[in-house]
Amino acid sequence: MIVKEFFDVIVVGASIAPLAAGALLARRGLRVLVVGNGGREEEGCRSLLMHGLLSPLVMRVFEELGVTYFVKRRVRRPEPLFQVLLPSARVDVSADPEVLRKEIRREFGRHADTIELMYSMLPEMTAALDRAVGGEFFIPPEGLLERKRVEMLLAKHRPEERFPLFEKAFADARFVSFLRAIAATDVFVDHDRLGLLDCLFLHRRMVEHCAAFEGGAPALEQLLVDRIAAYGGEVRADDVVEEIALQGRRVRMIRLAGREAYVGCDFLLAGVESHCLQALLVEDGRSVREDLLGTGGLEHAGFVMEACCTLRGEAIPEPMASNFIALFDEGKPFGEGNLVWGEMDGPRGAGGAGTVRLCLRYLVDRERAVADLAYSRELLDAVVGRLGAVIPFLAGFLVECRDPLEGLRTAYELEDPLLAISRRAPSVYRLALPGQGFFRGLGHRTPLKNVIRANTEVCPSLGEEGLWLAALGAARIVTSQRKGKLKLRRRVFFG
Repeated sequence: MIVKEFFDVIVVGASIAPLAAGALLARRGLRVLVVGNGGREEEGCRSLLMHGLLSPLVMRVFEELGVTYFVKRRVRRPEPLFQVLLPSARVDVSADPEVLRKEIRREFGRHADTIELMYSMLPEMTAALDRAVGGEFFIPPEGLLERKRVEMLLAKHRPEERFPLFEKAFADARFVSFLRAIAATDVFVDHDRLGLLDCLFLHRRMVEHCAAFEGGAPALEQLLVDRIAAYGGEVRADDVVEEIALQGRRVRMIRLAGREAYVGCDFLLAGVESHCLQALLVEDGRSVREDLLGTGGLEHAGFVMEACCTLRGEAIPEPMASNFIALFDEGKPFGEGNLVWGEMDGPRGAGGAGTVRLCLRYLVDRERAVADLAYSRELLDAVVGRLGAVIPFLAGFLVECRDPLEGLRTAYELEDPLLAISRRAPSVYRLALPGQGFFRGLGHRTPLKNVIRANTEVCPSLGEEGLWLAALGAARIVTSQRKGKLKLRRRVFFG
């Protein structure tokens, strides 16, 4: 095996979590290579509204990378933040507490006093959880000492003890559906695994920290790529890892598709899901069948599909919020297109010129999506049909609606369909893992000594904010083991 290049860290994956981890490590003086590994295609419809973007945790990452000012200039908070559409209620969720209070009174007037009391107590109830996800701890906690520290922190605040005060609010099925619908849009776990405290915590953090970034996720990913390059790292977004060579339960080198020479490394950061890497593991020239990435207790339930539709501008009534969450049947699971969260961008209202981009996200069943390519198109058509009751005259003004799996016919015939879909859509999991509260996931470490996770598997129950925690934790682990080689690079301020 010929090794022509060597890096301190090789990052596989080019989404936000692995890119953020790579940028932090490059800033700390390590030689970093990011391999895109056939990541999601740029031409897809990517949401502008990002959960947790203004949280202290994410700002801490931006501050270290020297891009805080640049990011803040490109962030906006729509008003209302988003609209929740239930069969029997329509709630504008605003960052302004007074506006939100009026909406609660209008839609849930019968239990409004109890709900308002609960909202007023939320900051105190979730104070310990807020601190736990502030970046000070590994989430989920790793090791006996770390778990004990988190236990002691959470023991100071026991919000469940106050639940009897809110019994009337939780008895309102519409309000519970309202909470669960919001929480389900911000996690990568089956919504049935979320308790009411989980939903309240996620709802509060969304209201306080979500924001729209100019250009959406692709623009933010490009910003992180620029940071990696500015600090001496390298990004090969179009390259794909073809082989990962092991020796003694450690990754020693990788080989990229179309190359004969290998690339050596001290650490490998898994920014893609474990099943995408497991098939690439090779030891002594033979494929490794044993699960060396420690995915036990993690069951894939489905995917979050993201479809892009184009409408004529006059189809959307001006009072409607740009961002919405629609639950069509409160008595059924959120999958199979029953829950849709969308975003509209473009001129709207009567006489609106041009077109509106409508980005739709919804949950699909994993087994059916892998088995039948036509399932994705059929489900998208059903979702658009249901939205016709929410968006007036939608069908008459629909210009185009692109199936998110369009163009995958070759992949279904020649490749692994699961791998092909995973490159375009994040997974939703069912977790059978121990944990504290909803801090459950596989964590950063794997049975392979130098392979560290920086993906949705780390803590899927925290959604997008969990991705930033995954990046920060992965960078922290590598940093702690490479202290002798660290040389903090001077921050290059951007923007």
